Order: sequence, then structure tokens, then C-alpha cells
Amino acid sequence: MKLILTEIAKTNSSVDYQLLKELVEKIRPAKSSDSAHVAEQLHNLIAHLKSDPKLTKSLSLYLSRLFSKHDPVHLYTTAGILKNKGLINEIWTKLKHKILPHPAESWDMSALLQQLFPKKDDHLWLKAVPHKLWAELMSLTKVPEIFSNHQDSCNALNSSIQLLSHNIAALGLDYEITRNLPDNDKKDVPFLRQNNVLNDLFDLTDKDYQSGAQHQLYEQLNNLLDLCLDRLRQLRESKNVHGTSLHLLYISRRLLQQVKRMQLLLKLREEKQPDAFCTNLLKLALTLVRATNEANSIRKLINDTSDLLAFEIVEHSAFKGGKYIANDLKEYFGYLKASMLGGFIIAFFATFKIFIDGLTLSPLGQGLLFSLNYSLCFVLVYVWGGIIATKQPAMTASAVARSMDQNNDGAIDNLNGLKDMIIKVSRSQFISFVGNLICAFPIAFLLAKAYGVLFNTPFINPGKMTTLVTDIDPGASGAIFYAAIAGVFLSLSGLISGYFDNKVLFSNIPERIKGHPLLSRWVSNKRLEAIANYTRKNLGVMSGNISLGFFLGMAGTVGFITGLPIDIRHIAFSSANFGFAVESGTGVLTLSTILISITGLLAIGFMNFIVSFGMTLFVAIKSRKITFGQTSELTKLLGYHFLHAPLDFFFQPGKWIGFGKFNNWFRNRNTITNSN
Repeated sequence: MKLILTEIAKTNSSVDYQLLKELVEKIRPAKSSDSAHVAEQLHNLIAHLKSDPKLTKSLSLYLSRLFSKHDPVHLYTTAGILKNKGLINEIWTKLKHKILPHPAESWDMSALLQQLFPKKDDHLWLKAVPHKLWAELMSLTKVPEIFSNHQDSCNALNSSIQLLSHNIAALGLDYEITRNLPDNDKKDVPFLRQNNVLNDLFDLTDKDYQSGAQHQLYEQLNNLLDLCLDRLRQLRESKNVHGTSLHLLYISRRLLQQVKRMQLLLKLREEKQPDAFCTNLLKLALTLVRATNEANSIRKLINDTSDLLAFEIVEHSAFKGGKYIANDLKEYFGYLKASMLGGFIIAFFATFKIFIDGLTLSPLGQGLLFSLNYSLCFVLVYVWGGIIATKQPAMTASAVARSMDQNNDGAIDNLNGLKDMIIKVSRSQFISFVGNLICAFPIAFLLAKAYGVLFNTPFINPGKMTTLVTDIDPGASGAIFYAAIAGVFLSLSGLISGYFDNKVLFSNIPERIKGHPLLSRWVSNKRLEAIANYTRKNLGVMSGNISLGFFLGMAGTVGFITGLPIDIRHIAFSSANFGFAVESGTGVLTLSTILISITGLLAIGFMNFIVSFGMTLFVAIKSRKITFGQTSELTKLLGYHFLHAPLDFFFQPGKWIGFGKFNNWFRNRNTITNSN
């Protein structure tokens, strides 16, 4: 290290970056997580500089010459900030640069950073170093003076701030931004006002500086930038009123990045305290190095943008998911009644599916009829106030994720509250499954029996009975795997529902219906108002139900055409099919076959739930960037509660009339748990 410093001292007027690159190589650890190595090397470097003032002076001059040669304006204003191309064009640009990298301009500071920190994880070890070490090193080499007093550095800083300010003003006037601003801001947009104040600040004379006008304008500019950030937060929080789109997400994120970068550069320009200046400069340096490391990362761009869109979609699902979580005994039994209605309706549509299966149709024709049958079933269950247990997980998972991180800070806020939420979801889901099953099976059985009495012929033949039983046998068929496929479709339908809930708001569909020139001629204003309100409330759910119907109905057809093992098993329809099989196989089915079939039904229900819930929860958690450092503690809390009061996971605590000693025991257990 001392040899490198000695070579730097010999360079005189040279501005070759190779020596600085060698110095960085000495500091860089073999693994980015080895912060101890970095700290040790920095201590050695600082010790060498302190022991020989000539080395310190020569390094400071070397850095000054090197920075003067490279223009940082492009780096300051674009690194780590989304480009003005749109998402698809930006992905395409990054892909081209991966295949055939764009040559870096020798005068651009970006080129210097790319040479000094070429590895993708360089920003990690730079960030891991204690702030005091960096501050001490910068102070020794007089880096703050280079940036604050050197004319070229000051000019570059001013140009960067002005360029960012102009970009903020232009982007802040985008229609998608302004139409969602408060009415007061639409005439006096803060994104535009900040540019006017900045121009006033830069036009100040020496006399104005002495009068304190500079400080007043600087404070006014900071307040306006804070107001811009506040408007962007309001824009995001109003998603449930206005909805969102990829374009709005992209430009709002770009605008947010530009405002924050401008605030940071302003602090560097105005800050006079050495410690605060070093802090801001270090923050900027780490941001720029990370942006350089991730400059061509397509995955990061897609992840960041898709996470935002997923957040907006699952947020709509989360609000509706709360309706499927029982908070008291009344709601608990309400879900039982609603799910019984759902099971009752499913039994009839399972009957129709048997009839369709008996028709001589092409695979595509049969798949379409199956899809329409499923879709109509799910829509009618919803319209008539029923519940299908397997459709709940996609909604409740979003609600669980929302309860995890109410502060939007990427951390689980309240473990006990999250534990209680999971228990509520568990028992709400359990009672819904019970309601579907205790109606779907017996109603299907009775329908098959009624058909046999009315037409004097079995509802299904022995071959079909064997098929229906085999279909739910976890050992004799792929029932569990097919149930997992159904779980994937259930999760996707929940996301589709959230997407259309967002779309109906963002695209102003209700208002467009009310103002439609043709409809307004033929339909009264009152009726149009009713149609618009119904669309606002139900388009998302209807879209999810119809898409789920086609997912389930076409799965077998796709499997048949492609030869792939694609099919579905849905617990409610499978239980109805088992009812048909039991009615037709009375006296034929053995006890062991019945027990195996019941086991298969439970396994199908479990897979439907766990896959649908797990997928949606994963998307919801990923969209919020929640970290699971508290997973083990949460598991312990759930395990402790289950050991002390397992019935809480299945039954709603409360006054269960008619249960006698069981009721008292159950309540005592809950009392013990709550006190613990």
C-alpha cells in the first residue's frame, strides 16, 4: 500500500486512474461480507498518510487532478435514476447493453467509477465500512475541500442541480401526475414552483447573500421539495381511490428519485459543517457506486417496478380480504352459513358438469362448456352471497401481508398482532371448508338419488363411479399434484381480481359509463348511476371468478392437447363428485375405499389452501419488501398458542350455546392463553 502511495507521489501532473484502481484493489475484500478486512486496510492507509504528510498532500493533489478531468454532471443526474424511456424501452436498452456494452466516455465520471468499482457487489463492502473511517480518510485527503472549493466541482454541482430541477418540473406536469394531485396543487404545481425558486437562488448577487436572502430561498426550496415528496406519497396512498398503472408507477418512481437526488446535491452545495458535508458526500458516493454496479441489471428494474405494481394489486385484494376473516362469533357463524350456501350451489353445478362430461364433444368444446359452468357457478355464489372456501386464501393472504407492515417500512410491526391475524385466518378458513363440505356432499348425494328415482336409472354408471373415486385417491392418481395446480389458479384469479379492481378506478370506468353518449340516450341517469356503482364494486370480483372458471375448465383440455400432466382437483367439486359416487356405489364401496377418499378430499383441500395462500402471500410480501428476520419468533408464538389452545385455530372463542362442559372447557383454555 505504501508503494502505491509512493508511486502516486511521483506522478506529478499525471491523471492516470490505474494507481487509484490498484489502491482500491488492495482495500477490496475477497468476499463483500468481509468488512473486517476493509476496515483493517483503511486503518493501514490512514496510518501511512498520518505518518508522512507528503504522501497525504500528493494523494490529495492526485485526487483533485483526477476529479477535474472527469465531468460528474451525467453521473449526478442519471445514476440510479430511471431513464425517460418507459419500462419496456428501458428493459430493451439494458438488454442491448448487456450483449454489446456501450463504450464509456473517457471524460465522464461514470467511466471512472466503472473502472474503480467493476464488481456487482462493490457497494456492499463500501457500505459496511464504519462511517468514521471514511470521514477520517476524506478529511485527511481534503476531499471536502476539493468538492466545495474547486471551481469545476462547484460548477458541476450547480449544473446538476439545475438539470434535475428542470426534469422535475417537466415530469411533474405529466397528466397522470397532475390529474391525481389535490385541486389546490393543480393550478400551482409544487414540481414547477421549485424550479422558479431555484432560479431565484442562483440569480442572487453578493449583496443578496449578505442580506440573508440566500438562506430564505434555500429554506423555501427545501420546503417545496418536501412538498413534492408529500404529493408523491399522497399519490400512492390514494391508489384505492384513483388506481394506478405501470406508466404512473414508473414516472412517479423516477420523479421520487430525482427529488431525493436534488435534495442531496443541495445539501452538498449549502452545507458548511465538515462532518455533515462528509456524511452527505459519503451517502452520494455509496448511491452512485451502487447505481454503477446495477446499471445494466434487468432483474432489478423488473423487480422494482413489478413489486410496485404487485403492491397496488394486492392492496386492493387486502381490503377485500379483511371481509373473509371472522372477528367475532356472529361473523364466524355468518361464514358458516354463507359457505353452506356456496356448497349447496356447487352441488348443482357439479351435477351439470357430469352431464357435460357425458356429451360427445371435442376436447376444446368440452373445455369451454366446463369453463362456462365453473364461471357461472362462481359468479352466482358471489351474487347470492355465498362463499367458496378455496377463493378465500388469495384474499386473506393479502390481508395478512398488509397487517404485517402497516407502516410500509419493510419490517413486521407487531408479532403478536400478526399471530392473532393468522389464527383468525385459520379458523375462518376452517369453518368455510366445513360449510362447503357439509352441503356439497349431501346435496350431491340427494340429487343423484332423486335422478335415479325420477328416471329409474343410475345417475352415473359403475365405470364413472370408479373414475370419480380414483380421481380423489391420493395414491392411485395425481390428486394432490392436481390440487396444487388448482391452488395456483386460485391465487392467479385473486391477483386478476385485484388488477381489475385497480383498473376500474384508474381508468375511471364508472365515470365513463355515466357519461357514455350512447348509453345516456337509452338508459336513465338513475339506472346508469346504479350500473356505474355496481361496476366499481364488482368488476374485479367478477373478473376473478370468470378467469378462475376458465382456468379450471380448460386445464384438462390443455393437458389432453399437450400431453402434459395438467388437471385440477377442487375440494368442493371433488366432495360433490364423491357424493355422486357414494350414492351410485352404495353396497359396493368398501369402508377402506371411503376412508381413503375422505383422506384424499382433506389432502385436496389442504393443497388448494396452502398453495393459493402461499403464492399470494409471497407476492404480497415481496411487493412490500418485508424481511423475515423475526420468522423464528413468530413460529414460537404460533407453536406456543397451538399447544395451549389448539381449538383457537378452528373455532371462534365465544359463548357456544348448547355445548355444556365442552363450552366451559373451551372458554377456560382461552382465558389461560390470553393471560399468558
